[in-house]
Amino acid sequence: MIRFDTEAFRSINNLAGRSPVLDAAGIFCARWLIVAMFAAVVLRAVIAVRRPESRGLAAVFAAAEVRALIAGALAFLGNWLFSLLIFRPRPYVSLMDVHLIVSKPLTPQAFPSGHSSAAFALAFTILLVDLPFGLLLLVCACAVAVGRVFVGVHYPLDVVMGLFVGLFWALVLHGVGVRVHDIEFLTRYLKSRAVRKT
Repeated sequence: MIRFDTEAFRSINNLAGRSPVLDAAGIFCARWLIVAMFAAVVLRAVIAVRRPESRGLAAVFAAAEVRALIAGALAFLGNWLFSLLIFRPRPYVSLMDVHLIVSKPLTPQAFPSGHSSAAFALAFTILLVDLPFGLLLLVCACAVAVGRVFVGVHYPLDVVMGLFVGLFWALVLHGVGVRVHDIEFLTRYLKSRAVRKT
């Protein structure tokens, strides 16, 4: 066990259980914010597709959405495979007096954080094609990471590794997307669909 990681965990997790408002915010960040992030990306792409004057932008959002969904899925799968090689129990398993303010996760593996990996994969994927929206999602991903530590299910190093896992898959999917010209393909598709409707 890395001492500074445990101390950092305590400094964040010891804030749990003191304020109902702070606890509610922490639980939302840890559990539901990632869902809101994906929903925001899908909604933004849908809105762009419905605006005839922004077909190019719609293609960018649609491509980023597909890349982000794949990157998030690969992050979760990669984390599961990695945890089979290097098992690290969650804080409430290995430490005493942990403020666990959510129900216990389905698996006892902590390293790396699946939620953080998926959130950062989504944020970095969007950041590579849409800077303002990507920065907003990056802030949300950081909130997801801190939330996972706050509620007692991850150490800080778990979520930091999740950042790097997410960045890795975002870069991989971005590279694949560029190589297969996914944005150009979607632009042509949206334009052809618009022509058929007129």
